[in-house]
Amino acid sequence: MFPILEGVQSCTEAMRLRSRHLFCLTTLLPLLATAADTLTVAMSDSWGMPLAGYQHTPQGMVIDRGIMHDWYAALGKVLGRDIRLTVVPPQRVSLMTRQAQIDLRCFGSPQWDANIIKQQFQWSPHVLLSVEERLVSTPGKPLVTDISQLQKLRIGTVSGYRYPLLEPLFEVGTLIRDNAPGEHQLLEKQLVGRTDYSVIRLMTLHYLQKQNTRWQALRPSPLRISQTDLYCAVHKRASLTLDALNQAMQTLEKQQVMATILRRHTGR
Repeated sequence: MFPILEGVQSCTEAMRLRSRHLFCLTTLLPLLATAADTLTVAMSDSWGMPLAGYQHTPQGMVIDRGIMHDWYAALGKVLGRDIRLTVVPPQRVSLMTRQAQIDLRCFGSPQWDANIIKQQFQWSPHVLLSVEERLVSTPGKPLVTDISQLQKLRIGTVSGYRYPLLEPLFEVGTLIRDNAPGEHQLLEKQLVGRTDYSVIRLMTLHYLQKQNTRWQALRPSPLRISQTDLYCAVHKRASLTLDALNQAMQTLEKQQVMATILRRHTGR
């Protein structure tokens, strides 16, 4: 009797443990699948509207509007994946990129990356949009048509951004670089005369001038500082493949999603 009873108890215990394991698996597997399906994106808090608008919450800063917000939402829908937008300072974006803490990057360009970062990412050939940067100034300053006009002037720039056309002049002291956290802060300094010129995206300038008449005093110079095509890239270690990204980008192109988003936020 005792061996039989002991065997029954052993079987009962085994079934109980098995049931517990099955319960744990059925509980955890959806969570693990959700985590695996989520793509992480690092968003710099230096972006401004119309590209990105932010809201402060108890959990931190979140992006809740703008071109980038709408694009990632559309991309995630086509991919069938959740995209988590983590808003951090620009230096933190660079660190997360170098340490392979992000899966996906959009609104970037391979020409902006150091070699060590270029080796980690695969870029989609589909162009998201093209952005143009110009020098802007108040009416008291002459419009700039040639870089030779810029001598010993203070130029407003965004911290952490590179400006290939102007970098040699900054390095030798021909121009003075005056940094601000973002483009909106740049223009605030410009309006009060703290800089001679500022480098800004035309998209941002046009947006601000439509929102508030105080920005309409700023004038873009004919001299183009940069014209850059922006793309998406996926990390080589990400669960998302480059083929899947390219197929999603192609679908969004056919649906003219970016054109619709641009009209919504810029009217263009």
